[in-house]
Amino acid sequence: VNDDGSVTITTRLDLARQALAQLVEEYYNQAQNVSITLITFASTATVVNPGAPYTTKDAAINAILTADGSGGTDYTEALNAVQSSFGTVDPNVRNAVYFVSDGAPSEGDLTTPATSTGYASFVSTNNIASYAVGVGNGIATTGPLNGIHNVDANGSGASDGAIIVPDLNDLGSAL
Repeated sequence: VNDDGSVTITTRLDLARQALAQLVEEYYNQAQNVSITLITFASTATVVNPGAPYTTKDAAINAILTADGSGGTDYTEALNAVQSSFGTVDPNVRNAVYFVSDGAPSEGDLTTPATSTGYASFVSTNNIASYAVGVGNGIATTGPLNGIHNVDANGSGASDGAIIVPDLNDLGSAL
């Protein structure tokens, strides 16, 4: 409900886009050299900007705000696209992946896609921080997301479980 009493309905996709745009804004506030590759996935995965990472905040945010996000949920396709889009990983920079989904995998490997695609080994070998974020309440099982998430935020020595954000209004602060 807006201040004037009117109501604006925002879709889950719009809320996710806004949260990711906030994340990009924060990266650019904290670092001078940021490059972003955007991959969308449904039944297939698409590298939105293949071979040419976004290096300006405005370009990255514009791509995020116009990205499509409808269809199936194929983690296998997405994880393969992430690996191929990295190319040679530069160990001298901080490399991170934000894997955001509103559903459990419905196509491809439904149980251990991070293992079967070699993704878990890829991010570990290349010292890539991989954040898996489940949004909304459409994820009945978090096992596949937990396999993608390799961050030890609490310092316990083991990777935490995926970040689950049931209320999309909280996604910006969670990221």
